[in-house]
Amino acid sequence: MSFFPGLSFDEKSATYQEMQPMAGAVAVVDSAGQLSRRPTLSRVAMGAVLAGQLGAIGGGLLQKKEDSRQIFILIDGTKVAWAVPVKPEQFVDATQFAAKFNSAAKAAGVTSSQPAPIGSASSGVTEQLATKANLHAQGALSDEENAQAKASVLGGN
Repeated sequence: MSFFPGLSFDEKSATYQEMQPMAGAVAVVDSAGQLSRRPTLSRVAMGAVLAGQLGAIGGGLLQKKEDSRQIFILIDGTKVAWAVPVKPEQFVDATQFAAKFNSAAKAAGVTSSQPAPIGSASSGVTEQLATKANLHAQGALSDEENAQAKASVLGGN
């Protein structure tokens, strides 16, 4: 199954830059950056031209959307970990991909003749990344703190 360029999986293996077994792999979707709105001078001026002072106020209320989010599918396998960039408008697709990936990985682990070792380093990284993503989503970590935490987990610092 493939939704994103270069990233695919089937019942036995996942591929992105290289191939690795599905058994023991985990996928999560994480984001950095923010979606914000701000008034623009051109909208205020246009409102003023069209309707005077009240139009300027109304124009200021029409805010421009700025999207500085970066979305990633983080896949942690028994061989390697990947951070696959995703367009912000594909967030829902990325979430569905991760759910299907995790279902396939779970099924592969059940039928695999060699289960992933319990307490392996990769499972710890996945748990840490999932915890950081949850804290960021709840607002407990700022974008900067989240980025630093992810870099620390992925870099092993």
